[in-house]
Amino acid sequence: TEAGNVIPRVPIISGMLYDNPHEAQFWMLFDSKKKLLGKGDAWPKQVAIPGKGTYTLRVLFRHDNVSVLEQLKELPLFIDNPLAKPKHIAINVYPSIQNALVSGAKFPPNGKKLRQNGSLPLFISVTESSIPKDLPGGSQLIGTLTWRPLKGEENHLNNYGVLEPIGGFIVKYYVASRPDHKATPSKPSEDYEAFSLESTVQYLSNLIESEKYDLYQEFVSKHKIEEPQLLVVNLNYSVKVAEKTKSEKSFENVIKASDALINAIDAEALATFFGTKHPANDPELKINEDRKGHLINALFQKGKALCELHRQKPGEKTSDEVSSIIKELGKWVNTEESPYTLLHVESQRLKGNNGLALKYLRKHILNSQDKKFYELEVELLKALGWKHLIVNATNNILVEFPDDYPLI
Repeated sequence: TEAGNVIPRVPIISGMLYDNPHEAQFWMLFDSKKKLLGKGDAWPKQVAIPGKGTYTLRVLFRHDNVSVLEQLKELPLFIDNPLAKPKHIAINVYPSIQNALVSGAKFPPNGKKLRQNGSLPLFISVTESSIPKDLPGGSQLIGTLTWRPLKGEENHLNNYGVLEPIGGFIVKYYVASRPDHKATPSKPSEDYEAFSLESTVQYLSNLIESEKYDLYQEFVSKHKIEEPQLLVVNLNYSVKVAEKTKSEKSFENVIKASDALINAIDAEALATFFGTKHPANDPELKINEDRKGHLINALFQKGKALCELHRQKPGEKTSDEVSSIIKELGKWVNTEESPYTLLHVESQRLKGNNGLALKYLRKHILNSQDKKFYELEVELLKALGWKHLIVNATNNILVEFPDDYPLI
């Protein structure tokens, strides 16, 4: 999710206090560093989260009978995400079912008088295009429908001269699963080749995900890896192996796989394409956006591998090579934004500019929840000899990365 607010709640029990059959209930929300972001009890409330990431919600109940608590393990949990004002969804209100079915005349904007204790049927619909596209099927949209007295009815004015609502109710809308529209096949031969390639990519990706590296190597030894889609998979494989083994050979393989993918993408043609605007429905737009993403990733992974390789096998040219990659990468992205700032950090470390490296690292830390970057900050401060900041940064690691979830 994006940075914003979420509301954790257990719908069956939330809102129950003195009438709750359990003695107490309490919840706590943590980020991936086990840092407490917010807490609450019977009454749901908003908690601010920094953005995409892994979060843990711990819901605690108290009862003197363990078997009663065991039954609560399967309770459904809801996470509400309040829509920002620009994303609010307006509902359509109709005076009859016939109007609602044909999107006819809506409920009169000037309102309609209703006798005391009278009733009035309302028919509500939501325009499909107004629903966020990223909402999965089964999501629940919750809002309110309120009615106010007609203008001029003074008895409903509050102390500030504003008409107050005199009634209303909750409106819930369940998002249906969207159909998967697949492209109409063109030629049987092209379909077979595309299907074969897609199946191969999926098969190799599954091997990498399940860390069956022996089977992956066996496949690669018997087949040529030339198609760009396969080169992308091969780079992913090389990066995963390098992250696991940290060996000199593994980083050399990352550089080799990155170069193969970079050479397979026509960067000049890509730059020419994005030099002009294209409509959102242009079929070439998605293809070229994918190519651009792969090119950016290949340059980034090559730069990181060069820096890691330098630590194990120092070389004079490494700094120049990394600077060259940063320059090339700068044609496509802002390299002073996370995660690309890491290349600036390593490049400045290679040059012995620990102060500049620290500057870029602190930019990266703002968007990172990885402990190793906080530890790298301590390393740079030690290299600079700033003892008071070393103590502060070391203590900050204990605060940001507690060993276990705090109880309160």
